[in-house]
Amino acid sequence: PAREILVRFVTILLCSCVLVPIPLSSALACSCVPPAPPLVSLAASDAVFSGRVVSIEIVAGQNRWDEYEVTLEVQACWKGPSADRTVVRTALSGAACGFWFEVGAEYLVYARSAAGQGLETSLCSRTQPLAAAGPDLEALGEPHCITAVEPSDWSTLKRLYGD
Repeated sequence: PAREILVRFVTILLCSCVLVPIPLSSALACSCVPPAPPLVSLAASDAVFSGRVVSIEIVAGQNRWDEYEVTLEVQACWKGPSADRTVVRTALSGAACGFWFEVGAEYLVYARSAAGQGLETSLCSRTQPLAAAGPDLEALGEPHCITAVEPSDWSTLKRLYGD
């Protein structure tokens, strides 16, 4: 009788564990749709430039998550403010879609304006190490640092970058 009760208890326990959903850390993982092609991403971004990271600081984000504030020395600009240095924010964690930057490394950055926070980028953008950005650089062509282009204004993009 005691053994039979123990077997039933273990069986019920195992069945309960299988039927009860257990939250997994993957539920917090970043999930992105594939990024748009380079020229579409150029039109949708507020800034597109290449640059070398000169500093990274952890700052308080506008929500409950901390962020990285990344200062880049701009090397080439296709869109956005033309400045020698630009600051871009990204989430602190890859699980929150934060892009991982390293001081001294070079990147092609696609950034959007964040309300009152300057520029931001994420894993979901086309931001990538410059060494891997060959296809994007080819599609973007020679740098022409233009100011904002509305995504609906494709004639401007065609004039600047061809078909």
